[in-house]
Amino acid sequence: MQVTSFVLKIIAIISMLIDHTTVALYEVIPGDMWDIYDVGRWIGRTAFPLFCFMIVEGYYHTRNKWRYLGSLIFLAIISEIPFDALIANNGFVLEYSSQNVFFTLALGLFAIIIIDGVNEKVKNIFLSKILQLAAVLVILVSSLQMSADYGIVGVVLILFIYYFEKMQAGLAKINEKFASDKTKFVLAGIAVLIWLVSYDFLAGRVSESFGLPAVVLIMLYNGQRGSYKIPKYVFYFFYPVHLIVLCLIRKALVGY
Repeated sequence: MQVTSFVLKIIAIISMLIDHTTVALYEVIPGDMWDIYDVGRWIGRTAFPLFCFMIVEGYYHTRNKWRYLGSLIFLAIISEIPFDALIANNGFVLEYSSQNVFFTLALGLFAIIIIDGVNEKVKNIFLSKILQLAAVLVILVSSLQMSADYGIVGVVLILFIYYFEKMQAGLAKINEKFASDKTKFVLAGIAVLIWLVSYDFLAGRVSESFGLPAVVLIMLYNGQRGSYKIPKYVFYFFYPVHLIVLCLIRKALVGY
């Protein structure tokens, strides 16, 4: 099977759906079947690294980077109440203590746009690096203040993927066999692997490492869209729609 952009999106969506279904319906899982809950959450760990990788890929392929960012922000806003309803169990009421993952993805994309913008416009290398570092620090602090899903570590993953892919240019100068996109995707997979292991090491648990399938998929990615043509907005709006559906199912089964 060819690992195309379409395949990555479908796997990410299925993984996320299994994870969120587990969260939504955990109260109806019989006590002697709680392994199902754990397995569902483990499967869900594959989704976020794939979404982060696709954010970076989308950045390189979009015609309008600011419109791309605006789409993510719009999706984050319309998804917030369904997200709060599912996670906070407070009905369809806005909850300020946490925000959905698209805020994290938008911050990561914003960081990349600013970094490249500064790099392009500021010709003094030292000043450029200082401004880039300052911008990244401001964005990371903002992610802490927002308490978005995955938050600062999610933004860090997007930056990891971005910077690791940038290494391809240097490797290509050493040996031209590294000039292919395949090298870039392998580097992105290594970035995700380091992030997964570091996350669990710092957290003192084994959780995100179950996202290792994402590493393999990214390394096998062929850089193509795939033969199936589905409008990108179908993938975008799946996120708020599936949250609403899960909330309604839980209400029918559990009563709230």
